[in-house]
Amino acid sequence: MTITVTTEAFKPGSGVANATTTAVYSRVQLVGFAVRAGRPWLKSGLGVWAGWGPAPANLAAFVANEALEIAGLVHLLLSYLEQPVGGPVSGTEYLHLLETTEKGQAAARLGNGVTALLAWHVLGVSALHHVANAAGVVGVLVPPPAKGTKRPDFVGRRGPGTLYSTFEAKGTTGGAPTAKKKTDAKVQAQAFTAIAGSPVDFCTACFGRFPAAPGMVEATMIDPPTPDDGEALSADLVGRRELEGYGPVIRAIAAQRPAITLSPQGVLEQPVELFAMGTAGFFGALVPIADALRTVRAADPSDLSAVEAGGALESARAAVSDHRLPSVRPGSPGEARRGGAASGDGEEVRTFREINGDSCELVVLPDGLVLALRRDLVDG
Repeated sequence: MTITVTTEAFKPGSGVANATTTAVYSRVQLVGFAVRAGRPWLKSGLGVWAGWGPAPANLAAFVANEALEIAGLVHLLLSYLEQPVGGPVSGTEYLHLLETTEKGQAAARLGNGVTALLAWHVLGVSALHHVANAAGVVGVLVPPPAKGTKRPDFVGRRGPGTLYSTFEAKGTTGGAPTAKKKTDAKVQAQAFTAIAGSPVDFCTACFGRFPAAPGMVEATMIDPPTPDDGEALSADLVGRRELEGYGPVIRAIAAQRPAITLSPQGVLEQPVELFAMGTAGFFGALVPIADALRTVRAADPSDLSAVEAGGALESARAAVSDHRLPSVRPGSPGEARRGGAASGDGEEVRTFREINGDSCELVVLPDGLVLALRRDLVDG
């Protein structure tokens, strides 16, 4: 139920101490972070907002297939991680026996998950947004970079009105990252001089290392200096990426996919709206987030810009408070957003609810997205 979190090269006065601690995180929470951050949601499916990206030709079929894909990611990620009772989260023997190419893909997915976890745990950033170029998707692209230019994977910020930070994600099943790998990742993290018209806050290079049991997952965040020159990322594009982060839920709502609402009960503090995703269980969002998505989708784009739409979702997310959320490190810039036990303290909280006859474990992510994973799958 633990991983190791290390912070390096944060400047004095940043609010982040350079230290190594043991943090209370579960295998299922790490899977949730990896599902959320592990892929850009490029199609909008937003009705009148579809101009921001090509709407699926058959929305219902697209949503059904997307739900299966998310379920497939859950199955894969669970197969890569193990968590002995009372022990740390580790990479599985299965992960370490994958063919080289497959192992690289697995490590990349897991590295994205660790990056999302670090963004929340160290900086209090609850949602990451992809900045990768996606050729061929009209209207939602970062302009293609100059030849040889490399960019970080994600941007995100602590809440409305705060500065954006950048995040370069790396994952490995091998040894600790070399000095060269750290240097290369730091260079990528420093590609943007401004985001949404403001200076960059933190430029971070994030590493996830997944040794086989009994080793512990190691998460490292390094803060290089703020760049003096580079590119800018527009507020309009960040707003669009904000919407894309909730794409599967927006599309499930738009397709009128049958939903299940869980009322607050026991440790469940807010109602949850869920959609089936094959044999893995369900995905969805806390109802305040789902309601905000409906409001944005119903708005006329001429009255609500991409920036305003993203801001509406960010405001809804800022109001989410739930003690089942993963912890934020005490003393970090995001301490006020802490939703769980302090680093190294407390016990892992597992929440189970019966849904359609199956016992499911609920995973609430800091951005209000929720996974309800079948217990027989989680427990093996």
